[in-house]
Amino acid sequence: MTSSSDLSRATFRQQYPGTRVALVTSTLGVGGVETYLVRLARCLLQASCEVDVITTEFRGEGWRTLERAGLSM
Repeated sequence: MTSSSDLSRATFRQQYPGTRVALVTSTLGVGGVETYLVRLARCLLQASCEVDVITTEFRGEGWRTLERAGLSM
């Protein structure tokens, strides 16, 4: 059985091949926005997007999570 999220990812890949996304934040410390950004980046990677995460101040704890998910920094 195929879930709706699997269908959504497949549809996204077909409609937007080679999509590049930049996510910009001041830090990737511990907090609600930072946690959301890390989850969003991981979902975008799963949807075959090329993702760049840009921080304007310092990396923080979320950086290690993204590196483990396969996002190169």
